[in-house]
Amino acid sequence: TELVVPVKPETVDSFELGFKTLWLENRLGINLTGFIYDYQDLQVFLLKQDPRGFLLPSLVNSEKADVKGAELEIYATPAEGLELRFAGAWRAMVASEPRFIRSEPSPSVTTTLRSVAARATPRPIEEARPMAPPV
Repeated sequence: TELVVPVKPETVDSFELGFKTLWLENRLGINLTGFIYDYQDLQVFLLKQDPRGFLLPSLVNSEKADVKGAELEIYATPAEGLELRFAGAWRAMVASEPRFIRSEPSPSVTTTLRSVAARATPRPIEEARPMAPPV
């Protein structure tokens, strides 16, 4: 079994649209952004079995992956010395199953690979990331 297999280069088309606003004499700001990433040949790490039965990390291509998301940020200064901030993000990724080039793993390794691929594939997440107000 060949342990090192060349992979195709990863490419991505990305699209982003959003706005930044200031209201009430710069005491309230609202920023909103939406984005889409369209990957071809996304590179992901999986495990491969060497001839002695050891599992080794391997770089493979997933044929296609789409990432969609949005980010919202709200910040306000309602009173002198009081600043309120809220930031949130949503992302979702859908990827095709990684293809295995020039190797046919055993059934037990295939199960392990699918399990690792499921854990390695990003799931929709929510996160807060504070951003500085525009200058």
